[in-house]
Amino acid sequence: MAPAPKKRRFVVSDLGFTFAVHDTQAKQDYAFRAGKDKPHKSSNALNTQRVELFPTREEAVRCVLELNAKHEAGTLGW
Repeated sequence: MAPAPKKRRFVVSDLGFTFAVHDTQAKQDYAFRAGKDKPHKSSNALNTQRVELFPTREEAVRCVLELNAKHEAGTLGW
């Protein structure tokens, strides 16, 4: 059995009209205080902070690969 794929910090999402890069480890801001205290049933990958928008998937994937490499090397800086 193959090992489970490692979760990446940065991911690409297709918004229909553009592609977004999201930081999955960014702290979320909630509209209501209770939102921080309640467990969330959704595991939606878009429930993250958007880093950047790109017109093509190729550009977004290139950015994600660079950011994940920097994150894994510890040279991201933020």
